[in-house]
Amino acid sequence: MSESPASSAASQPLDTHSPPAPSTRAKEPASLTGLEKARAALLGAGLTFPQIPETLAVALKEKERWVFSTRDVKMSPYDIDNHVKESYDPPSPYVVLAHAGYGFNSYVITYYLVFGPLRLFLHLGFGGAYMNEKEDVIKIRECFSLADQIFEAAKTSGKLFPDEYLTVVCSDFYANYWGLSLPERSRLSNESQESPEEFLAKILKWLKNPKPRRPRCTPVRKQVVVR
Repeated sequence: MSESPASSAASQPLDTHSPPAPSTRAKEPASLTGLEKARAALLGAGLTFPQIPETLAVALKEKERWVFSTRDVKMSPYDIDNHVKESYDPPSPYVVLAHAGYGFNSYVITYYLVFGPLRLFLHLGFGGAYMNEKEDVIKIRECFSLADQIFEAAKTSGKLFPDEYLTVVCSDFYANYWGLSLPERSRLSNESQESPEEFLAKILKWLKNPKPRRPRCTPVRKQVVVR
């Protein structure tokens, strides 16, 4: 994956005076949970709310304006590169939902989910000065629906071998790619220039394909890579 041009800006505070985040920031009772605030923000912007595992949902907190996470936010949600690289050595399960970006047009809705056999990173354009909000709403709603189905299929389809996990990286600004990984051995491949919806639908189709995978074992530093 190419280095993000935003990597130098990722550590800077988000520019709240640039094109506005989705206009949903109504006064909220202090008693609302982070999950309720996140849901209200997304639904208020016309989006759907993605499926979040219960153990993570109860830990979701509003870290700053339009940034919801189950852990401390040490890097900008826009910085997808470093989030993906971190997942090569899988961190504790977490979820990040945010509207983040910089400049006039580099704004995205991010949904990062690291849980069980899935490392899912959605980085979908939304809120920039030159973006089509109606089209982006349709796209994000469809991508969230596909992400929900991928999450369920990754757990139940039987396509993944023990200790293997599926990494899916889907971005409007950078290449889409996915791959299967084993501990200490990353095998990301299958780069694609398809639309986010087409890309996610292809992965879901692979997961739901009843044809079993035949293991091909290759010793790699005392590891066994199953293709």
